[in-house]
Amino acid sequence: MKRLTNSRNLLILFLLIPLGAIAWADDVTANSKAENLKRQAAQYYFGSDDTDRNYTRALELYEAAAELGDIEANYIAGGMYYTGKGTTRNFSKAYNYLDYAAKNGKRSPESDRALAEFYLLGQVVPQNYDKAVSWYKKAAEGGDPNAQLELGYLYYTGQGTEQDYQQALRYFRESAMKNFAMAQYNMGIMWYTGIGTEQSDLVRSYAWFSIAASNDYQDALAARDFLGSRMSLEELDAAQKVAWKIYQEMKDSNQ
Repeated sequence: MKRLTNSRNLLILFLLIPLGAIAWADDVTANSKAENLKRQAAQYYFGSDDTDRNYTRALELYEAAAELGDIEANYIAGGMYYTGKGTTRNFSKAYNYLDYAAKNGKRSPESDRALAEFYLLGQVVPQNYDKAVSWYKKAAEGGDPNAQLELGYLYYTGQGTEQDYQQALRYFRESAMKNFAMAQYNMGIMWYTGIGTEQSDLVRSYAWFSIAASNDYQDALAARDFLGSRMSLEELDAAQKVAWKIYQEMKDSNQ
């Protein structure tokens, strides 16, 4: 037999529980659900003996966790929409997820670069060169060679920042040292023209064109051959030595 008094006492006890404690309990429940969803998602993402790899299902589970406010799930879902893994590419969803993750402290050089590209190209957000440069700087400082290349170009053209050829040279070189062929070609151009350097240096220019050409960059191949036809044997020999030195520096820095 139930008594009204007991029920009333329980109600009074419930009302005495701080609302913050109730909210905390809700957060714990949501976090627990999100962690469980992420564990399931990871099984589909990576595959296992018991689970076939299924990026589409993994994305569904990561999105479910993201809806519960999980920061890591937002980050992963954003990356999957950005690259089109398990779905068609959707820049609007990619931006929303990556932006939420970034605002809550979950970033990477790759996600920073993605946000920079959205602002640079005006994809799903209004075009904003200042914000593009800001995000590219974060990505570049994190070591992303694509971001370093693009930031070098923005400094070279003065888009979103004050034109600064020395900064352009700096970021082109950082990207080039990660064996990024387009950046290596740009280094050749800058040494050929003397822009951003103290003066034109055909030896260094040829060296960089040669390195880019070895990475099958066709414009660099043409530039190297054009320049080589106008250099002496002594200059060509010196250029090969410079190229070899750069190769060694690249090898050491990328180990």
